[in-house]
Amino acid sequence: MAQPVEFRKFTPQDSRGDLMRRIQDAPEDHAEALLSLYDLLERLHEKGLIDTANGLLSASTTVVDRLVDVVSSKQAVSGLRMGLMVANLLENIDTNRVHSILTESEEKPPSLLKLGRDALSEDARRGLSTGIGLLNVFGAALRPKNAQPASDLESSKPPGTQRNKGKFDAIKQLPWLSIEKSGLIVARTLAAVIFLMNGLNIIGQTLAAQEMLAHGIPASIVPGAILMARALQLIAACGLILGIFPRLAALALIAFLIPATLMAHPFWQAVSTPLYPVQLINFFKNVCMCGGLLFIASTKDQPTLFSRSIAFSTNVPR
Repeated sequence: MAQPVEFRKFTPQDSRGDLMRRIQDAPEDHAEALLSLYDLLERLHEKGLIDTANGLLSASTTVVDRLVDVVSSKQAVSGLRMGLMVANLLENIDTNRVHSILTESEEKPPSLLKLGRDALSEDARRGLSTGIGLLNVFGAALRPKNAQPASDLESSKPPGTQRNKGKFDAIKQLPWLSIEKSGLIVARTLAAVIFLMNGLNIIGQTLAAQEMLAHGIPASIVPGAILMARALQLIAACGLILGIFPRLAALALIAFLIPATLMAHPFWQAVSTPLYPVQLINFFKNVCMCGGLLFIASTKDQPTLFSRSIAFSTNVPR
């Protein structure tokens, strides 16, 4: 026969009494901790930190508003975005490759050929482009607020300057390593080498002086004429190489080369003599040089090695 289940009444533990007992025993059980806490509170009070905390709690609304203004400011947002972009960039960096590059730098340095090949790689050019772009961005940020941008300065120039500037827009937009620009610069440099050597007296002028004396030029005038010819060749050669009025420089060298050729290499006077082949070759060599200089003088929009604002605001042929 089944027995009935005895139901018991639940009596909860007297938590209040237990709590009061623990509070009464706390000074004895935690005496060392309480003393340390009292000592800490005393130090905070001496430093004024407790009063500061009370002030912050009293002005909590004002403090929160100020923090919200700081966090939502343009500077804070820009800084946060910059930090996130840098973090993403660091995530994509190949640390193993960085370690290998730093390790290789401690060994024998690479050759100039390898450095040049690395500098022309796609990644290096991409990094260089990024660096130049960042320089432009930071430069624009550093520009004084009252400074006028370059575009506004260009638009404020006189109309005549704008028309002259338009003539050279095409050549200014050519990339530095373009075939057109590099070819013209190299051609001018090659054409100027011999004149530069004459101007620097690397090629002696003794033979030229003897030829001038042989044509009846007074001996007192010869040194000055040689010095003037050297100065002309040196200045014109530098103008050709650097692109400083190269068309005028080419015309000046042609004007010098014609009388010098007729005086130094009269092959028609050496017919049936051993000097005839030499004089004939030298004469037509100078004729070819005149042709190259004439080609330079006839070519518009000559590129320059350095930016020269005066070249774009004058009507003198370049």
